[in-house]
Amino acid sequence: MRSLIFLLALIPSLTFAQYQEMRMANPDRLWDNVPVDVHETVFEIHPKGNFSEIELFVSFAATDSNYFSQNELLEMFAFFELSDQITISDLWLWFEDQILVAHIIDRWTANRVYEGIVNRQQDPAILFKNSPTSYELRVYPFTRSQIRKLKISFLVPNTQLRTQTSIPLPTKFHQLAQNTVEDPVIRYFTEAESPALEVSDSQDATFTSGTDTLGRTYWEAQVDAESASSSLSLNVEQESNSNIFLSNYEDETGKYYSLSFIPKQVLDVTASKNIVVMLDYAQANTSVTKTELLDKIKVQLKQNFEETDYFNFLYSSVSDQVLSQDWIQATDAKIDSVFDEIDTSDILSVSNLDDILVGGIDFVSEKETGELMLISSSDTYIDFQDANAFSESILEYAENDLPKTTILDVQDKDFQYRYRNGVNYVGNGYLYGIFVRESGGELFNTQDYWDVNARFSPAFANLQGSITNYTVYPTFANGFTYANFMNEDSGKLPINSTFVQTGQYYGDLPLTIQFTGSIRDTVFNEQIVINESTEVDSSLKRYWMGRNIDKLEKASPNNEEIATIIDYSIENRLMSQYTSFLSILPEDTVLINDEDDGGEIVSIEDGDNPDTYEITALKAYPNPFNPNVNIEVSLSQPWDASNSRIVVYNLLGQVVATLNTAQFNGMKSFTVNWDLSLSNANIATGVYLVSVQTPEASKKIKVTYLK
Repeated sequence: MRSLIFLLALIPSLTFAQYQEMRMANPDRLWDNVPVDVHETVFEIHPKGNFSEIELFVSFAATDSNYFSQNELLEMFAFFELSDQITISDLWLWFEDQILVAHIIDRWTANRVYEGIVNRQQDPAILFKNSPTSYELRVYPFTRSQIRKLKISFLVPNTQLRTQTSIPLPTKFHQLAQNTVEDPVIRYFTEAESPALEVSDSQDATFTSGTDTLGRTYWEAQVDAESASSSLSLNVEQESNSNIFLSNYEDETGKYYSLSFIPKQVLDVTASKNIVVMLDYAQANTSVTKTELLDKIKVQLKQNFEETDYFNFLYSSVSDQVLSQDWIQATDAKIDSVFDEIDTSDILSVSNLDDILVGGIDFVSEKETGELMLISSSDTYIDFQDANAFSESILEYAENDLPKTTILDVQDKDFQYRYRNGVNYVGNGYLYGIFVRESGGELFNTQDYWDVNARFSPAFANLQGSITNYTVYPTFANGFTYANFMNEDSGKLPINSTFVQTGQYYGDLPLTIQFTGSIRDTVFNEQIVINESTEVDSSLKRYWMGRNIDKLEKASPNNEEIATIIDYSIENRLMSQYTSFLSILPEDTVLINDEDDGGEIVSIEDGDNPDTYEITALKAYPNPFNPNVNIEVSLSQPWDASNSRIVVYNLLGQVVATLNTAQFNGMKSFTVNWDLSLSNANIATGVYLVSVQTPEASKKIKVTYLK
């Protein structure tokens, strides 16, 4: 069974989200597993302009330390989802007093090594990327009561709010854990004096300054363990009043830039909004508690509503529906006042979708203005006939003029599926689809955002309206931009959400942006000039490369493109679907030193007199290959077959093959073929090093074998 599990793990999926879980088990009985607790947690945040590098230090242990025998060695495995905008950039494993910094190698080799080490009961940790959003982490061994520590690094895009920069923290392991035992610590690294910092859902967090062992200044706060079980963000007050942020980095490979802005802040958009927020809570279908839901709604109202906007809040209590008789001005004070008065015990724990929708329609009809936002975890109308009948009754009640309705589906467990006309619907998805089509609204559910916490920000940002048919065209003076990646590619750009574009460029400041599109059928053409940019470090280049790798992965790459992805991933130390991070003890690997990992000549080791004997050229084609590859060698002196050889190694330094070159004796150039179809050895898919070795010089080249 274990072999089957890992065979399937080697096949990256581009389409489906995976089931998320984190468990502990004996590797020989993976089905017999227990939950995992998170112990120590430290989030170290390093701002990098429009994104942040977050180092997560986290410790794990089995929840039930008595479930297994004292001598059993256990494996922790976690399947989890992240946004495709996030890139994992490092993995460390602690072994006693040692830190095992992960190697990044092709996933096929990494998997073979991990399996071999687990069989020998050694210490590895391995991290796979199974799709653009799906990851798999395995750590071995644990004893039944042992606590083990990891560090995982993430490159995460920031979100620009009205006066703050919001940095989402990677709390996925805490959401999957049975318990978070210790209160997490948040450290924000900055040279700024007394930065204004706050933690979402933990307004009372107090930050104090400190210095790490490298002399870097940080601001630290401790938050409640419970807060890490849902989405958690660090909000930093913006130092500049500018509506647009531009950062740049330059090295020998080129110039890189990152641009971000909120469209509403750079365009003349003054229309206010009136929204009835309706909560329909079915407790059995969501992991989000009533308290967490109310907190999230309150935070989103503050972030996305201006004082010129108005809202109402409708929910079903034990005895009746509750809402204000009039619109409520969306000031922070009034938002706090409304939600402070709500007793969560009064909110029904079962769906009352019928009355909720009717109540919202009645209020908007009475006020003759407004839109609806339904937040629901119901799956009452999963049956198509029931959904059709119910939607017809609601549309008839609204006199076929249903107010624009945005639906935020917060169901994240006990899913039921129904298939119709080529579409697989989840929960009330079919019903919600009818409502958003008829009203011109939008649906935010598990099919777009697997993590329920990730659905809130885009859903609320959408309430302001969206820009359609838009183009953002930035140009530097005496140059241009190219290889650009945007964070929004749906064809619609919410007016109140952050637009981020990262790319390469030629030229110099100023940067001129031509921003065109349409809002509510009104066409605009705005020119924006930026004269200042913040220089950042090479993390900007790595973030851009992460987006480049993501694009290549989503394009159904051929063998040559897969080899390119592997090279980009290893060279920049970034996660991909074809590479893995592998932490192992030094004695478990004799990895050959790859100085540039660039895919052609990797390193040169010259003898005492390199001028008299030189390997002038070394090429491999086709590369990737299946089943054979040509190795083309050019020399300054004739080949001495009796004292020279061509050896193929795997990335562990183990000899895979020694090629026969006797027939090339005395030649200065020749081509030798490595044909795997003629080999009795079972050569696995992966990256290999072909090393040409003579008494005076040696060179090696990387080749990729793909079955």
